[in-house]
Amino acid sequence: MRNVNPGFSPHNVLTMEMSLTGDRFQKTAGVAQLTHDGRERLNAIPGVEASASTCCLPLEGGFGLPFIVVGRPLGKEQQTGGAVG
Repeated sequence: MRNVNPGFSPHNVLTMEMSLTGDRFQKTAGVAQLTHDGRERLNAIPGVEASASTCCLPLEGGFGLPFIVVGRPLGKEQQTGGAVG
């Protein structure tokens, strides 16, 4: 998949990972506030055109979630609810 045109330009893009620990992040509201505040601070930096937050980067996989290709039969893992590697 890394040799296929993803349909977007990854140039001039900065990504980062964060590990959220502590009571503040046990509820969705704490995570939402952190991402909102972080994006506001990033967008205030001169030259930054846009910012976003996500749980998984495109084409990087995430959480071992399976996917289905339309028009192809389901594999054994998908039929039983197992993870697709």
